[in-house]
Amino acid sequence: MVLGFEYKSSQIFAFFISLSLFPIVSLILSKSLSTFCIVLMPVAVSNPFAVQSYQVAIYSHAQDIPQFALDSLRYHPVKSNTILPLLEKRMNQPPSNNGGEVWVVVHTGLDVKFIASVTCGAMGNYPLFIFTPIPYSYLHPSAISSPVYLLAQTLLRSVHRSRIYSVFAPQVVAEVFAEVWSSLTNIGVVQKPYYHAMISYVTNETLTLRNISSIQGAHCELRPATLSDTNAVAELCFLFASDSEPFLLDREGAMYEARTLIQSGQCWVYTVTRPYEPTKIACLVAYTRNTNVAATITKVVTHHQFRSQGCAEKLVGRVCLHLLATKRYVSLFVGITNRAANVYRKVGFIGVGEGAQPVQDIDPYIELGFDRKYVQLGHW
Repeated sequence: MVLGFEYKSSQIFAFFISLSLFPIVSLILSKSLSTFCIVLMPVAVSNPFAVQSYQVAIYSHAQDIPQFALDSLRYHPVKSNTILPLLEKRMNQPPSNNGGEVWVVVHTGLDVKFIASVTCGAMGNYPLFIFTPIPYSYLHPSAISSPVYLLAQTLLRSVHRSRIYSVFAPQVVAEVFAEVWSSLTNIGVVQKPYYHAMISYVTNETLTLRNISSIQGAHCELRPATLSDTNAVAELCFLFASDSEPFLLDREGAMYEARTLIQSGQCWVYTVTRPYEPTKIACLVAYTRNTNVAATITKVVTHHQFRSQGCAEKLVGRVCLHLLATKRYVSLFVGITNRAANVYRKVGFIGVGEGAQPVQDIDPYIELGFDRKYVQLGHW
């Protein structure tokens, strides 16, 4: 179904509010998660959002997502790393009751503006992830407010407001969405961001493996984790989560995460064995969002006993070498103030660390949470 309306730019918010006056719209979106489109007629301006129409479509089954949306995600494998890996996994599974997972595509014709996902991982519900293929320099709040409002209102008609506990997206997109969502739901935005990071990636062309000495007086090994490492891996998962407020883990949760990482083959460890002592795990690297062409490092943690000894740089480099044997990119997010950015720069991740020069698509991302009195916190 397509509804067409003309409006002046100053009338856009009144128009969106007026959508609530059309009960058939509510019925289509809340009773059936089939494609629904709204066509808008904005005033043309010279930017990627100068369109003849916006359309929004929402899908409850990955198999229904149109090819042009998949093509956009696959053309930007680094920027889409929060959405594409799980989407492709779901596409290879039989359609079933997916626990409320949905994907929202905002587009004009075959031109994607935003893709958002409400999905679930092994450890719980993910934040709302939002992808855009648009270069960051074009993402001005005034330019994106209309399509983001459309995305938010469509989402609200399909997902309970308590499900959206946070949004993680390019910084400007997340900030605009959070403001819009808060106005629609009357749920406040948590003042302190949950996560503020830069995205980066390494390729075979930029990968640098420095000759770093192993820990003196010990036999060291860099290898995939095995089930015999479960307890030590769980300890590092617990330590990692303890610095990731509000996404904390208890010991049982950390043990479950460790088993999941090891059994999926998505975890490497740096082991240290000294004479007459049991083997210890100095460092852990996990990569849990992967496609045919790109992998994403999602966890790097070094035990406090082995910090400042080059363990993380050595293990990250070895894992990247392993992944780049079959993939074109290895991506990650690193906190804006996290000194680990310097480690990643040494390995070959571009655009981060001291002295890094600006690089296209190495952009700031932010996770903004919503008042936890009214939402159900997940984990990622």
